[in-house]
Amino acid sequence: MNGRAAALLLAALPIAAQAGLVPVTWDAQGRWEADLPIAPKQFAEACTPLKQGERIRWRWQAAQPLKFNLHYHEGKAVRMPVRSEAASGEATFEAPLDQDYCWMWSDATAPGRIGVTLERLP
Repeated sequence: MNGRAAALLLAALPIAAQAGLVPVTWDAQGRWEADLPIAPKQFAEACTPLKQGERIRWRWQAAQPLKFNLHYHEGKAVRMPVRSEAASGEATFEAPLDQDYCWMWSDATAPGRIGVTLERLP
């Protein structure tokens, strides 16, 4: 299965049933909210394309500390402009390049959920 087919398959599944990659689908107000599952030794990742200079206000909350990063790929290199280990986080991010950007969580010690909100800023 190629990457595009896999992305389409994931988009068709309900978020609550997914583990791993989740595409961001913006509402009419430029917001995306989700309650993502995460299991031990697994990851949750929400990705969306952004244009250079586009600004996103983001926040997330979990019941346990997780490894978190906001990343994008340049060829084989992975760039992480934001990373932390915490049970929550929030900030505003401005895209340095036209690129696909991903908010990613990992290293849960128990099954849990992550409440996430992304908001496009003018």
